[in-house]
Amino acid sequence: MNILTVDTSASRLLVIADKDGQTFVKSGNEELKKHNSMLMPYIDEALKAAGLTVSDIDCFCAVVGPGSFTGIRVGVSAINGLAYALDKPVAGINSLHIGIYADIDLPLLSVMDAGHGNYYSAEIDKSKKLTLSLKTELEVQKFDGKVIFYDENYNPDLLADFARIVAKNIIEDGVK
Repeated sequence: MNILTVDTSASRLLVIADKDGQTFVKSGNEELKKHNSMLMPYIDEALKAAGLTVSDIDCFCAVVGPGSFTGIRVGVSAINGLAYALDKPVAGINSLHIGIYADIDLPLLSVMDAGHGNYYSAEIDKSKKLTLSLKTELEVQKFDGKVIFYDENYNPDLLADFARIVAKNIIEDGVK
């Protein structure tokens, strides 16, 4: 299965072309806040590195938040446009779920900086109940469990692995 995944939700622009489980990543911080002008060239570079064309993609994925509203619109619009033109399925990925997928020690808190001392958070307690909320820095510091920070330093392979699972489910269910 071939998947194209983009993350335009944060300052780092990330594009992953996944060719049958092998990932090809194009990532950069050098063009901060220029996702709209850099996304398509990054997509082209990632696809070329994978030896794919956009027509070879079986499922398109985009991170849908939390994060920069403008950045998310850029990524979602590009992915929706490509998928629509090729009549292929699309998946939206919540970046906080990527952090939770990466670890199984409970309780677990996956967070992303929301600015002004606040964090977007996804918490899984010992009973595996998921709660999405906005937490203060103090609440994050006092959390009694593992905390995973989703930031510019997270491993793109986590996003690729999560996109593979989501895309497989969408394709098997026949969703477009």
